[in-house]
Amino acid sequence: MLVVGDAAGHGLHAGRRAAFVRTAFVTTAPFTDDPARLLSWVNTAMTERAGTAEEFVTAACLTYLPSERRLRWAYAGHPPAMLLDTGEELLGAEQGVPLGLDTHLECLEGSRQCEAGEGLLLYTDGLTEARRDGEQFGLPGVRHALADVAHPSPAEVIAILRSRVAEFAYGTLTDDLCLLAARIG
Repeated sequence: MLVVGDAAGHGLHAGRRAAFVRTAFVTTAPFTDDPARLLSWVNTAMTERAGTAEEFVTAACLTYLPSERRLRWAYAGHPPAMLLDTGEELLGAEQGVPLGLDTHLECLEGSRQCEAGEGLLLYTDGLTEARRDGEQFGLPGVRHALADVAHPSPAEVIAILRSRVAEFAYGTLTDDLCLLAARIG
């Protein structure tokens, strides 16, 4: 299972909410490999604990079934994961709403067969929404950075993207940036 999330806001309260969501994923992950169900369970834990509120968390959840070589994904208001080597987004049938906004979470799973060595990138919107002179780094910036290196390792992907987005934004990022890259073994 791979998960990346982004808590709305900043400071202690947002950090506590992020820690709660992380704990909910860790607690529920052993019981299913269905990413939409995991997101739903985390949403239930979040809304039962704090009720629905404007303070939400977006999340992307991916699971991999080695016996079937099947990658599955679902999103709760979060940017889609992408394939490292092509920049193709793993789009869902429905993006879903962020966690914590409603007691009932609707998000549909997507899936595909994967080959050994395929790579994935999960990220927060701090990557694509980095700004310079009113322009965003965007998906074209991400794809351009990835296209410059053939079959990069996850560590190379992280280093390249961090460097390129910082350079693009003149070294000043205005939002949190979280990157998670992995290759299927």
